[in-house]
Amino acid sequence: MKNCSGLIRIGKSLSYYPISVLFFIHVFPFYPLLAAKNEFQHHINQDTINVKSFGAVGNGTTDDYDALRKVTDYVNHQGHGIIYFPKGNYYIGRFNDSLHQGLDLKFTNCDGIRVIGKNAKITLNGNFKRVRSFSIRSYGYSKVNQIIPFYFLNCTNISISGLEINGNIDQTSREKGVVEKGQGLISFFGCDNVNNRCLCSPFCF
Repeated sequence: MKNCSGLIRIGKSLSYYPISVLFFIHVFPFYPLLAAKNEFQHHINQDTINVKSFGAVGNGTTDDYDALRKVTDYVNHQGHGIIYFPKGNYYIGRFNDSLHQGLDLKFTNCDGIRVIGKNAKITLNGNFKRVRSFSIRSYGYSKVNQIIPFYFLNCTNISISGLEINGNIDQTSREKGVVEKGQGLISFFGCDNVNNRCLCSPFCF
């Protein structure tokens, strides 16, 4: 085998093959094993996490919750990350109810999270009724609530920009006597060094 300016000649053949092709031929039989080693392997060397590479569609109608959940899990696994939303409308159709709780997209104990959008919008499903789940004295409380798409717990060095988030709260109704739930579209608890430059409707805190 002789190296010829980036090409490799095999034996006495006059055929030349690019090194990259030979590498592919050599590695390909083992590729499934390498891919299965770690579910995050194909993203491990990427600085920027494109949400579409995790399955997000961004067409305004397809429910992108599962894809964004994978992004959240990946960033929590890494402890940091740059999350990129290309142009599009990312719809989240899920919401918390009495049977499905804890669906918020929560980042925990991370240091260094940047969320960057390019003319991107996140639209939440607000078309549900907040029915009474339990009562305290004369007040009714509901477990039916919107998902918080960005929930940061004990995180540091957070930056969010280039996103519009619409909670569609005007589509939500509630049973008589049920109190409003104080929650935001972006929530920070125990976080330091936060830079939030995104447009939220109705509010964030």
